[in-house]
Order: sequence, then C-alpha cells, then structure tokens
Amino acid sequence: MKVLVVVSESAKKSGKRGRVEDVFEGPIFRTVKKVCREKGYDYVVLSLRHGVLFPDDVIDSYGEIKVTRDNRDKLVEQLRRSVEARLKDLIEKYDKVYVVAGEIYREALKGLGDGKIIYLEARGYGDMLRKIKTILLE
Repeated sequence: MKVLVVVSESAKKSGKRGRVEDVFEGPIFRTVKKVCREKGYDYVVLSLRHGVLFPDDVIDSYGEIKVTRDNRDKLVEQLRRSVEARLKDLIEKYDKVYVVAGEIYREALKGLGDGKIIYLEARGYGDMLRKIKTILLE
C-alpha cells in the first residue's frame, strides 16, 4: 500500500539553509520523518512561507509566520495554490494520505483526495506523538 504523510512545518528550525528534512526540527516533524523512514512512506511538508515542500527541497531557515485575522485568508489561499500545483495530482498516486497538521493547513487541503485523506486529530502534543506512532506504524 502506498502511503503519503502530509505534515505541517514546525516552529523549531535549524537556523541554517538546508534540505527540508534537515531544516525542520520540531518533535512532531521528527517523529513523522522517523516513522516514514521506518515504514517506507513518502512525506511532504506544508509551509505557510514556501507552500508544499518535498524532503529534498533546499530552503533557508525562517522565523514563524504569525497568523492573524487580517492575513489568515491570504495565507490559506497562497497555500491552497501551492497544494493545487504540487500536491493535487500526487495524492492520486497514493492509497492513503495521512495529514498531521493544524486547521489552517487543513483548509488548504479541502476537496482534495476525497475518501483517501485521513486527518490525525489529537488533544495536544503528547497525544499527537502517540497517535503518529500508533496509527502510522500499524
């Protein structure tokens, strides 16, 4: 079974230019990356600054983008355009697509891959880390 995991960017970053898989350092991202390697799953990252990123893409590290009432719709629309361009056709090649991301990122995915997208939901970081390990390692 072909599985794709879509994970949102992490606030914790390396502070250096590098491949996406090396720039993001948050615990949820690291756990997703580890599980994907163990299971042979592919993953992509949703970034409010860069859009859809693949693990080998090279980017500069950057600070957190603050989401406000004034910029929220614009950020979702920018991300949605990137999702349409880089992810829409890719999703069709997978049997299951797991999404480990917050609400703003999920909005950009609405209407894609109907029936094959599974959104992981949790009550906090610890619960999400457990769910990633439990569900993705099945």
